[in-house]
Amino acid sequence: MCGRYVLANNLSQISMRFDATVSADIQWPGTYNASPGQQLPVLITQNGKLTIALMKWGLFPGWATQQAGITPSINARCETLLEKPFFRSAFRSRRCLIPANGFYEWTTVDQKKQPHYIFPEEPLVAIAGLWEPPAPHSQFPTFAIVTQAANNFMKQLHERMPVILTRQEEQNWMKQISIERSWFESTASKQNNLKMTEHKVSPQMNNAKNNAPTCIMPVLSLQRLL
Repeated sequence: MCGRYVLANNLSQISMRFDATVSADIQWPGTYNASPGQQLPVLITQNGKLTIALMKWGLFPGWATQQAGITPSINARCETLLEKPFFRSAFRSRRCLIPANGFYEWTTVDQKKQPHYIFPEEPLVAIAGLWEPPAPHSQFPTFAIVTQAANNFMKQLHERMPVILTRQEEQNWMKQISIERSWFESTASKQNNLKMTEHKVSPQMNNAKNNAPTCIMPVLSLQRLL
């Protein structure tokens, strides 16, 4: 799964990278510790153009409000998007791009969780996502990150990873064309060619309240500063 990520860029930088419009009432300072439940920038299509909107991380379909025990989902497995009612409608008609610099994952070392920061060569990428309009009990639209089986690089850390799109795949994802499992299989095979780097970071990022550049600093570099 993907439970934390980084988006340190401001709205102007995101807009320039994706050629997207920005609503005048949106403010975004950037974050080194994007966490579930937070309002985060997402790219959706409005009037035929990419638009930056703020959405709450944790997808929740409106129909689910009437059913007890259903909770928001931060991730959606690409293998079952058409099979699960929770994601089916959004997959067909409400896809989005989630801008990110990188993401976090954890390994277990001596029975302790060690966070790692993983980031691709390109400084600002798009992760495949799904979104839903505000549910009756909420004023915020919501979104989820689409995940796939880990590529060869990520297998050392975790069995899953976000679906990081190439620039051509970004366009195909947002065209709302019919996408079958074979599309994800092709995308997954390309992920093995994705140049990625990872390093251990301080457990300070485990606390969602900690949001500073030190969250992504390698542990050894951070120790030298202390």
